[in-house]
Amino acid sequence: MKRLASLFVFLGFLVLPAAQAQPSTADLETARVTIDGRCSLGEWRACIVLGRMYRAGTGVDIDLLRAHDLFNTSCGQEPSLCGDLGTLYLMGEGVEQNISTAIGYFSLACDNNSGNTCRTLGMLFRDGVGVDQDLESAVSMFRKACNLRDFGGCSLLSAAFMNGAGVEQNPITALSILQVACDGGGATNCYELGMMHLRGDGTPVNYQLGIPLLQQACDGEIAQGCAFMGLMFHHGQGAPADPETAARYLSRACDLGDPTACQMMGR
Repeated sequence: MKRLASLFVFLGFLVLPAAQAQPSTADLETARVTIDGRCSLGEWRACIVLGRMYRAGTGVDIDLLRAHDLFNTSCGQEPSLCGDLGTLYLMGEGVEQNISTAIGYFSLACDNNSGNTCRTLGMLFRDGVGVDQDLESAVSMFRKACNLRDFGGCSLLSAAFMNGAGVEQNPITALSILQVACDGGGATNCYELGMMHLRGDGTPVNYQLGIPLLQQACDGEIAQGCAFMGLMFHHGQGAPADPETAARYLSRACDLGDPTACQMMGR
């Protein structure tokens, strides 16, 4: 059961460290059968996972039409799940590319509180993809995504305040957004905030604040956090030089998939 649960995490496209063993073909087939059964029972999120398997060719042959059918059915039953269908239209995968249709599906999902889809929609407004560039609307989407605990949305909202893109520039607010997200479990946000304190971005350089944040990021399995901690102990920058401690952090970073750390460890 524990192995099957880990497979569902993998199939949900949460990022696994590169060094971790990937599921075997037999394991993926077991997962596919189980997920297919749940989908048949009307568990629409299971249908989304199954559709992603067919879209990516994870344990099955790529079948974009099957993926489209699964995404379309799920979207019709639960509008918050329309983001994957929108992605097919955005990329022109299995359907004729139609960015306006994609935006319609993204908007429907975002309106129904899909945080990651709000973030995607914000990026389209920010970059002017399929719509006129609208930085204020982008900020609104990033804010909603962040409020829905989409930590990538928090990162983008913070960047907007730091750069004054679509909102009045306010580095203090940018830092505050990352702090709240970090406290809420956003390990990547901890890393971003820690690096801002170490670099002095929008705030005076402060290693006493930055280092604990990088430690939080490392504890949250953010490879860059572990790698930077290792580099600080390796070079004696911001921390006493300590080869053993540096090696421990770099080894952890390598295990989490950081190529520079692996190179330094001779792997």
